[in-house]
Amino acid sequence: MGQVPSEEMPKVYRSADVLVLPSRAEGVPRVVLEALACTTPVVTSALPPITDFVSESGYAVEIGDTPGFSERLKELLENPDRRAEYGKRGREIVKERFEWENLVDQTTKVLERLSRG
Repeated sequence: MGQVPSEEMPKVYRSADVLVLPSRAEGVPRVVLEALACTTPVVTSALPPITDFVSESGYAVEIGDTPGFSERLKELLENPDRRAEYGKRGREIVKERFEWENLVDQTTKVLERLSRG
């Protein structure tokens, strides 16, 4: 596929059935958030903080569990209803927890609480 311009990425994510991210170390991987925002469910390594939001929008598999990755991927590929459900929930999670306006609001509330106390 090569390098894809960022403005084309939503189309790429939406054309995928599932995003697979087997990784040994991550922070909050932008690729997972972008895929979820485009209603693409994910199968990722079970790493914090990914596990905090992937449980409702895909699967988090233990690092090195190749059969587990394969089973979860097969499960999603064979079950379009579950893919759609996880994709929809993934988009909701991104909107609730990671949209800029919500992050600003959450940060403001924390700062206000700290300034009072």
